[in-house]
Amino acid sequence: MSQESISYLEASARFSQESRLLPGSRFRVPGFACLRDDKNNGKCGSCILVSRSIPYSQITLPPHDSNCFNVVAVRALDISFLSVYIPDPNMSILTNLFSIIGALPPPVAVLGDFNIHHSSWGCYQNDSLSSAFLDLVDDHNLCILNDGSPTRRVLPGQNPKSAVDLSLCTPATSSRLTWLTLCNTHGSDHFPILMSFPDSSNYILPPRNPRLKFNLSKADWTLFSQSVDALLVNLSPVPHENTHAAYSIFRNALLSAAETAIPTKNASRGKIPSLPWWDSDCSDLCKQRKEAEMEYALHMSPANYISYKEVAARTVRTLSERKRLGWNMFYAAGSSTEFVNIYPRNRLPECGNEESLSDVVATINAEVQLAIQQALPGFLTEVTTSVTRAIEKKFAEFENSEKTLGNLYDIVKSSAAKNSVTIKKMQSENTNLTIQLKSLQSKLNAMEEASLKQEQWSRLQNVEVVGVPESAGESLPTIINGIAKQLNIKICQQELDFVHRIQAKRSVKGAPRNLIIRFHSRSKKDEVLSAARKCHGLTSKDIGMQDFEKAFDRVDHIILLQKLQQLGIHVDLYRKI
Repeated sequence: MSQESISYLEASARFSQESRLLPGSRFRVPGFACLRDDKNNGKCGSCILVSRSIPYSQITLPPHDSNCFNVVAVRALDISFLSVYIPDPNMSILTNLFSIIGALPPPVAVLGDFNIHHSSWGCYQNDSLSSAFLDLVDDHNLCILNDGSPTRRVLPGQNPKSAVDLSLCTPATSSRLTWLTLCNTHGSDHFPILMSFPDSSNYILPPRNPRLKFNLSKADWTLFSQSVDALLVNLSPVPHENTHAAYSIFRNALLSAAETAIPTKNASRGKIPSLPWWDSDCSDLCKQRKEAEMEYALHMSPANYISYKEVAARTVRTLSERKRLGWNMFYAAGSSTEFVNIYPRNRLPECGNEESLSDVVATINAEVQLAIQQALPGFLTEVTTSVTRAIEKKFAEFENSEKTLGNLYDIVKSSAAKNSVTIKKMQSENTNLTIQLKSLQSKLNAMEEASLKQEQWSRLQNVEVVGVPESAGESLPTIINGIAKQLNIKICQQELDFVHRIQAKRSVKGAPRNLIIRFHSRSKKDEVLSAARKCHGLTSKDIGMQDFEKAFDRVDHIILLQKLQQLGIHVDLYRKI
């Protein structure tokens, strides 16, 4: 959890995993005691921040390997709290951890990042250790407080159901607790978990005094100088053996004079003013980071994730710059080369002559040099530690960015591979469809040719009679019998398939429609054509009608079409004929 979220949330205790603190390094949050279990390389770690306004005591735990897992415990609010972080869980670590839990005085509450997955507390899958973990929870009579909500923000393309942060407690305590996750991670990749005791009336936190700031633009410096002179007029010479007492008097005098002559900035009721270095840019960036995180939570796309990471990195960078700038301004204001004579001249340390004054100055210089020599190693160590931690943090951010880009590259590569497979499948299907279309076209052409041949074959049994007058109510079989009588042949009704009239393709106005006669056998058709050739033509008068035009077409249509095909007539014109 970031220090911003620590300052934002009001709580009696805060439990943080992956604290990333080196053993022996200094970490301080105003108003809180810090209980830690650090890893030797400064990675991982677990810590508890307990408000100094409530009674508490750290619980001494049995020896364990801090390089495998980190645990720290505290007794507060009549409950034993345990903060746990397990980077790589295994059965040996779980057994050791639950033996530590079993040694705590009840009731017990355990909070931590276990990196174990099971669907019973909100994960999308079960890992190999989850069943054994549930058995250990049952053996120690503990309850899991998780309600199925995710506790970790995942990368694009991953299943959002990730709950690796677990909260355990004894059954008697679970009835008093309320458990929920907050939607704003404050720059972390884990959602903060809020546990509250609605009935903890015996531990009412006292109101915190706001951090009041002096409004230097409205200061009365004349009154300030007079107040300082009035408070320091009775200050006795500073003895070498009691410099701390003199320093306290001097400090209290300055603060009292400041409270008299310099007004303080108004603080909102129930709120703590922002830090001295905080400005509108910090507030705007935190707001943008929250909005980007909410947008990514609604639409977990790579573009929204990259946008959120950029805003989060810019926020961290800006906050660090503002902190450094605020410290530099404070240091510059306190290290001015212009000295103000705080002591009145008549209250300087008593000196008999110039030589004694030189001795005093030499003594002061020696004490200052000694103090610098004593403080310099610690200062250099702290600076080295801070620089090392900053470099490690930057490398960790670089590694996270590299992993993120790698994951995004894998997602894009996987999508491209899937699209490539889909395109190849579509190309194969297109090729198959083209082959099938060609096959169907070939079959269709064959069927058309066969149909044409069948149609021509069926026409071999047809005879077309042209020029027979047409009248209403005529009897076509009677006309056929009249034609047969003139040709000296006999046509029975059983030898006819059908007889009907059709309109000619090039019809003449007033001309009768042609007769089409189909015989059941081709031999009968040939007999009729042979008799017609011998007759040298018939007229309507021959068959009992008043039209004297020739009434019979003696040309075989099949022979005519074959002649046209041999002469090279185009196939479309051939089909029309």
